Amino acid sequence: MNTDVQTQNALMPMDGFSDIDPTSSPLRGPGVRFKDDAYFSFSNKLDVKGKTYAVIDLKRGWQKLEKDCPPEYLMRELGKPMPPQPAVPKEKWPANFNGQPEHPWKSTHYLVLLDIATGEVSTFWTNTVGGRVAVGALKDQVDFMRQHRPDAIPVIALESVPMPTQYGGTKPRPSFKICGWRSSTANQQLLADKTVVEELETVEAPSLAEEMNDELPDYLTEAPKAEAPKKKPSKK
Repeated sequence: MNTDVQTQNALMPMDGFSDIDPTSSPLRGPGVRFKDDAYFSFSNKLDVKGKTYAVIDLKRGWQKLEKDCPPEYLMRELGKPMPPQPAVPKEKWPANFNGQPEHPWKSTHYLVLLDIATGEVSTFWTNTVGGRVAVGALKDQVDFMRQHRPDAIPVIALESVPMPTQYGGTKPRPSFKICGWRSSTANQQLLADKTVVEELETVEAPSLAEEMNDELPDYLTEAPKAEAPKKKPSKK
């Protein structure tokens, strides 16, 4: 997925926005998380069945969450490598759910979503193994599609699939089913406007020739020629 191409006037997903403070919150609209085989915004369970979302941005950075403290962020800047994890003395690490000390700064991915039906903007974020797997799978699909359609925007459904655990069982993880692709020339400043949804145009999937990055042989592109009827022998 190309995260280093910037456009001034077009709605280009996974491209970020210029002049962003790397310590500011990457969340746009309500934050969305996956937990217990469901999606939540704060403590409210979301009904995502039948809904689709255009993924208009992908961001990654370090997020610090501590009890009774506002979140802190250190985001990867566009075109630059991931910054190093902020240093925190181990004696100051908070305890995790298992009572073990854990580094407070965690690598986190953020997907900015645009509800296709309503135009509402929200941000799915995750710092779990399952979440990283889901984001990585989506990134691979977008990388491939953009080799043929550079401005392609994935339209996804928020689902879940079982994931093997280190203990031999399974547990649910988020999964982003691709329902289609869109492109747009809408201005980025209009993302929160419902009219943006109307300006997203459908993108056709690449042809077989484009996927193979080559011209197809004639026998795959031309219709077979009908054979001339054989002449019946004349009767003498």
